[in-house]
Amino acid sequence: MFGRMSRKDRHAWASATSIADLGHLTACWLEGSIKHQPGYLDTKPAPETRTLIPTLARLNRAGFLTTDSQPGHRDAASEQRAAVHGFIADQRLFARLRSAVNGAGLLVATGRQVAVTTVRGEEFTWFGGTIPQRDLEFLWGSTVGSSAFAELRRARQVAFIDPSYGDSDRLWQTLRRAVGG
Repeated sequence: MFGRMSRKDRHAWASATSIADLGHLTACWLEGSIKHQPGYLDTKPAPETRTLIPTLARLNRAGFLTTDSQPGHRDAASEQRAAVHGFIADQRLFARLRSAVNGAGLLVATGRQVAVTTVRGEEFTWFGGTIPQRDLEFLWGSTVGSSAFAELRRARQVAFIDPSYGDSDRLWQTLRRAVGG
């Protein structure tokens, strides 16, 4: 995964020793202070992510390593639910986020996939479920420090999802409040 990654970024990721370190580096990548992230081919987040960056950076710095996210959206051909997927090693943080999300009437998906995007009425994208170990190895294993990767492998994989399709900031507001923002 180092082919396109700069030496400086490669060193930063390889020096990570925990999910907290990976979260901090992911926040830096989201904000543009480092150029590369393991497993992501572009040097910056997708355009639809721009408005989510402050919340995603805050979540990552709190210990929720986010790996995928999308805002809610609806147009003539497709609709999507606001959603975020990632890894949490800190059980107290997981309990706090789960409680906030459940209390707001939002969804928590651990170990199961939930459709978050439809195109022309057909399910198209899912969040939740469990990323297989071989895929974790491919995406992260050769890029991050061995202790960070070991913690990532043991961490809880979770998705937080707005049950409604279309524009809504409810998920992001709930998560921001839960991590103190």
